[in-house]
Amino acid sequence: MDALVHERVLAIPLDLMLSSLLPIGAALALRTASAAVRKGDLDVASAVCRAHIAERLPGTSLPLRGLSARVAALAALCATARGDADEVNGAAALLEEDAGDRETAAARAIVDVCAAALAGDLTKVLDQTRWPAARWPELEGPVLLRAVERADRDLPHARLGDLRDLRDLRARLDSGPATPEYRARVALALARLATLGGKPEEAREALSGIPEGAPPAYRVLAALSWMDVDGAIAASKQLRPSERDAALGFGATIALRAGVEGAARLLDRLGDHISRPVREALAATHAVALARAGKAREALALLDAQRQAAAAGESSKDAAPALAIATAYTAILAGDAAMAREALRDATRADPMAASLELTALALGGDAAELAGELRRLGPLPEAYASTVRPLALAALARADALHGSVLPPWLEARPEDAPSLYAWGLVRLKQGAPEDAASALEAAVTKQPDLASIGDAPDAARLAAAAALLRRGESARARAFAASARSPRLAAVAAQLEALAVVQRSARERGVSLQTDTLPALVDGIARQGSADAASLEPLRVEIELMRARTALRAGKMDEACAALARLREVSGSSSSTGVYSAPPGEHPDVAFLGAALDIWEGRAPLEEIEAGLARALERAPEHAALHALLAEVSMALRGKDAGISVLEAARAKTHGTVLEQALASAYQSANRGLEAKRVGFATLRKSTGAARRNLVAELTGILAYESPPPTGPRDEAAVKRRPPSDPLPAEGLSERTHVLLAHAAAAGQRDPDARPQIEELIQKMKRTLMAGDVAAALSTEKQLIRLCRRDRA
Repeated sequence: MDALVHERVLAIPLDLMLSSLLPIGAALALRTASAAVRKGDLDVASAVCRAHIAERLPGTSLPLRGLSARVAALAALCATARGDADEVNGAAALLEEDAGDRETAAARAIVDVCAAALAGDLTKVLDQTRWPAARWPELEGPVLLRAVERADRDLPHARLGDLRDLRDLRARLDSGPATPEYRARVALALARLATLGGKPEEAREALSGIPEGAPPAYRVLAALSWMDVDGAIAASKQLRPSERDAALGFGATIALRAGVEGAARLLDRLGDHISRPVREALAATHAVALARAGKAREALALLDAQRQAAAAGESSKDAAPALAIATAYTAILAGDAAMAREALRDATRADPMAASLELTALALGGDAAELAGELRRLGPLPEAYASTVRPLALAALARADALHGSVLPPWLEARPEDAPSLYAWGLVRLKQGAPEDAASALEAAVTKQPDLASIGDAPDAARLAAAAALLRRGESARARAFAASARSPRLAAVAAQLEALAVVQRSARERGVSLQTDTLPALVDGIARQGSADAASLEPLRVEIELMRARTALRAGKMDEACAALARLREVSGSSSSTGVYSAPPGEHPDVAFLGAALDIWEGRAPLEEIEAGLARALERAPEHAALHALLAEVSMALRGKDAGISVLEAARAKTHGTVLEQALASAYQSANRGLEAKRVGFATLRKSTGAARRNLVAELTGILAYESPPPTGPRDEAAVKRRPPSDPLPAEGLSERTHVLLAHAAAAGQRDPDARPQIEELIQKMKRTLMAGDVAAALSTEKQLIRLCRRDRA
């Protein structure tokens, strides 16, 4: 019986139904409108829903509830499929956001999805794990299609990457009507998504699925996807000029990006049927496609021809930006960052494409400092471009020297998801002074992509940096855990020292003792006497304590104490009891070797040749030890002259860096009368040094420069030189005599620049009038205006 009723309702003419407002309840309205939806007649479905709502409104308090709310939701779905945003907003106004009953809440959820679709919020629509309007599966495709069509360029690329070549999205869109126009819209929407996602081949495949009987604009796209240029031109004749430009331009762009054969013939055939700006844009697209195919030379030749046309005035005003972007993109693909930056010199940074290419060129060029500055100057970057630039920018910033405390833009500050970007982000966070973030990110990156572990021991370096930061904050337990988790053999000694410091810090806190340099030895001895399980972990600190004592005694000239400390140091570190470095065993600590050699030199207990050989052996084990290099250079200078020591230091700079090494090299240059090299190295080191080393270097450089400047002189006895005030370069005197020269130049400038000629002629007449009237001030002002116009003409 119900089926008969709503069949009869559907048979009533729409205008008669609306004019008479037949009584129609919520249940009947839902059944009737749903039947119309299944038949694909959305206009009838909307009319039935409106009729029910119009009947309810006079005597019903808002918001609607129950079945009436479901009717409003169906009206919103039909309006979304038609693209009617006003009706969707009206349906939303009839429903309550936080309704108590399930029916109303479900209706409100449907209306929210409809509003998101018409607003182009594709992310919200795609994030629906289940189509909220399960009663009307026929409307899922049309609603989703509206969201795709209205989405902007900043699409959810990460989510689209999970859609298995857009097949999942195609399946959802195919739930709509089987009309040619709808199928053509689906094909165009899929092609647009594929293009923005960097998949031109899939975009071309999507356009090839446009059915026969589609509107002319869609048939143009389909023909170009098959490379049927004649068919596309024939179909485009049914379109207005602007529509023809858009259809032929988009279809040709897809074909060119897909790298189809016959691209040059395609451009030639379309040349007379598209406007000049579209023709220039297609030429730039063709150049980029050639560069992607490995034909950078052909691409640059094509772009050079475009530049020559632009120089000759044979291009549109929009050609220059597109040409600059295409040239920069081609240069980046060819690995020429300098050419890319030169091409973008006149491009506006407000264009996100130009900004992203500029950042990419800086990242590839390796100039991390300039990249960081450019990032601070630029505004937000859309995700469509940020997703491409992010890994390159992070990798470049990871190589920067000074990032501590620097602030990155939000699109780069956020933690990325892919493993390479996450690894680089961890390195950047480490240099920014956030070691805990860095350790977490680097560990996660290596877990996602294990081959990243072969890059180096950055994860362990971050763990140890985090341990040191936690020790400074007094969190000894967490610091010890971070230090114990490091596995790098290169960093094993540092990890052991940090773990030992965490033990001592905890013990100091338990005893109520302040942890200072002078209290450290007593604390370590006390823990060792207790015989606890932590005593064995303190050995690295015992070595450091004895090193500290030996250095202090050596600096104070207390040789007996220094020798005793060195003997204890060798005993603690497991080295030989001999005090001569030349007989040191292979495993001796490099600091022990340095102190032993210094004592041997001080007391003259071994020949310099043997000490030199021992230092060379120690450096084979520890090539990064700058102090050993500096001491070896001093010994070499004593044996074979200053040039020998300079050679040692110059070779050491290729292996390690440090203020000690640079200061030793500057001093060696100065003692060898090579003042230019001494100043170059000294000033370079001064910028990076701090503390006592900086003060010593300043004093040494001051002494060097004292010989290069004249002695200061006292105050002069004679009066200071009196200077005349600056005079006007165009004085009033002589105005009449120079006017004829200016007017001749102005007339010539007007001949060269027809656009400026009216203004120049007007100023010439004004100049003559003011001179005749004797108005000198006005004449001088007019003279300056004419000079500016002449200069602009020659610029």
